[in-house]
Amino acid sequence: MALLTHPFTKCILYSRAHPFFIYHCRILRSSDKYLACSTKDKFSLLRYLLSSYQYSILEGICLLPLRNGSFIEFNRADRSHKIFKTSLSKMQLLVGMEDQLLQELPTDIDELFSTVINEGTVI
Repeated sequence: MALLTHPFTKCILYSRAHPFFIYHCRILRSSDKYLACSTKDKFSLLRYLLSSYQYSILEGICLLPLRNGSFIEFNRADRSHKIFKTSLSKMQLLVGMEDQLLQELPTDIDELFSTVINEGTVI
């Protein structure tokens, strides 16, 4: 899997409209091989894509991590399926809603999601 041989965390500096970044976005759209990646690798991909601040590229990519352990696609068109971001202590109170809660995230990814939410950007 050539996609995983690149150190995504080192590519953040190149993410803004750089050909390398665009190339990887095309790979994600044309192949579902990234779905077999570990959660850690999926978080690396998500970190890489979110750090570009080009949130529309996430549309249709299956990297939205849910509390139930699954990843679903970013889909702005489906307004009926809402995903909520809350603290871990509140997540534990919402039993049975694991498919509607954003998974607890590494701090840096959590901050990127918070930026998106605070800007009112819909992804």
